[in-house]
Amino acid sequence: MSAASACGRAFQSRDIVRHICTELEPRLPDSKVAILTTNETCLRNATALARLARVSRALSGPALDVLWRVVDDLPRLLYILPSFTMLAESFLYVISRPIKPEEWDRFQLYARRVREYYVDTESSSSLCAGISPSVWTFLARWCPQGHSLLPNLRRLDALHMCHSGHILLLTPSLRDLKISEYVHELEDWDEDPYSHCLVFEVMHKISLPHLESLRTEFLLPHYAARANGPEDYAKFAHLRSLEITGTDRTVTVDEPLLQALAGFPFLRRLRMNACLELPEKRPLPPNSFKLLQELGIIADLDHLGDFLEIIPPPRSLALGVTDWRKFPPDRTKELFQSVLSNIPESTSQLSFILPYSASENELRAAELIRPTLAFSWLTHLSITIEEPCTAHLLLNDEELRTFAAAWPNLREFEFQLKQIESTGNDDDDPEYHDDPKAQSIALFAQNHPRLTRLVLPFLHARSSKLPALDTVPFLDHCLRTLRLCVVGNGGLADKGELAVFLDYLFPNLDLSATACFDSPEVKAELWIWYELQRMLLCLQIGRTNVLVPRRRREEERQRNEAGS
Repeated sequence: MSAASACGRAFQSRDIVRHICTELEPRLPDSKVAILTTNETCLRNATALARLARVSRALSGPALDVLWRVVDDLPRLLYILPSFTMLAESFLYVISRPIKPEEWDRFQLYARRVREYYVDTESSSSLCAGISPSVWTFLARWCPQGHSLLPNLRRLDALHMCHSGHILLLTPSLRDLKISEYVHELEDWDEDPYSHCLVFEVMHKISLPHLESLRTEFLLPHYAARANGPEDYAKFAHLRSLEITGTDRTVTVDEPLLQALAGFPFLRRLRMNACLELPEKRPLPPNSFKLLQELGIIADLDHLGDFLEIIPPPRSLALGVTDWRKFPPDRTKELFQSVLSNIPESTSQLSFILPYSASENELRAAELIRPTLAFSWLTHLSITIEEPCTAHLLLNDEELRTFAAAWPNLREFEFQLKQIESTGNDDDDPEYHDDPKAQSIALFAQNHPRLTRLVLPFLHARSSKLPALDTVPFLDHCLRTLRLCVVGNGGLADKGELAVFLDYLFPNLDLSATACFDSPEVKAELWIWYELQRMLLCLQIGRTNVLVPRRRREEERQRNEAGS
């Protein structure tokens, strides 16, 4: 059989074609969201899938399924309708004439492939930012009652309660739903005081019975009932994941609510931004939260310990502290140690969300989590600083070396900041504040051979003081994701030496998942890291192109020797 015919046979297998298309899925690394307009790799993959769909009918279906699986810009999809256009005067999307049946059939050919839809409420392409209400009227004529604009949608992020047009996005196929009560930059013509109740009522009838995951900014019976007792929550009892984390509000967690949540038999994930009101720590009924695997709670520090005494921490635990500054430093450390004393060995994944301010007498995160150094069973540890920080409040070299001696089973370690505050003064330069050195990163990697993900706030190129490579152990480390924010800009030679060091230490890095933090709110000089990333990519390509043929020749020689 020739190579061409073998290749043709391979492409006749839908599983092989689907796997190839999935590898080209246009999504950002380490992300569940495809943001097609912000990443060169995403755009290149989307172009490749579009070309693949034109090759043959056998390839067209799988390629289009992957290309349209995730949508983050609804106008891009609606442009398939010839009558959908933008008015130059008002920058408003409208439908200029009635939709023809053949045009709707063609639109449905693509719309039925959409499985996930994400709404960026602050983007100009957001649903509520530029689509005229008349568009929804036209679309509603082609969507019979109970039918959705996207009939096979499984994840919707987010359903805006103040926008009645979102009713057309509700479908029985939904399994993951995020509800948002407010919309940024909402136009006057979008405001409707009755749309909240209307959208909520339709959601209850069409989508709620089939949901597995619900994320909301407000209490569950916000419109249907006013939380009079556990019976108000019965229709939510089938959920497997529940997140109530409004950014500007908290959920009052009292005994009735806790008893109601304890009766959710399938609940595996629970996250709340909570105001805890539990004057009496009454034990929950037997088998409460028996399937709970992930718990996240953001609350006052003096109430977190009481909460963890009532609900035993599951395998994954995320703790957020809201107001520790009302206590003296010694009292804060005492309360934090009391919270950590309730964490059992069964909790192997631990996350902290901590506030900070640019104050010299502020408690350091490393000092607060010091009791966890004895938690040898941890496999995942994450520390996130929410408020802007200057360099002297970040992780220093001594603290990183202390962490290197702990948690021998660690697989993921994150110390990240949502926003880095820099005044531009020499006093704030990381060089003057004992920032982590390359030697300490090497020590951390050597002591954690199972580590696959490492996120650090920064590594200053000028002060890295790289050791000679012959003094660094060659680990062939399995680390795949390394994320650094290099806020100090060294010269080209400094970055070159740092790239050689990192390539030597971590030869298996996935460089597509390296250049930025998870949070889009991070403000840092990422272009410095981009230069370093390009150097790493050149080193990696050169090394693999030389070593792979050499390995193949060695394997072939061994096979020949074994055969003779």
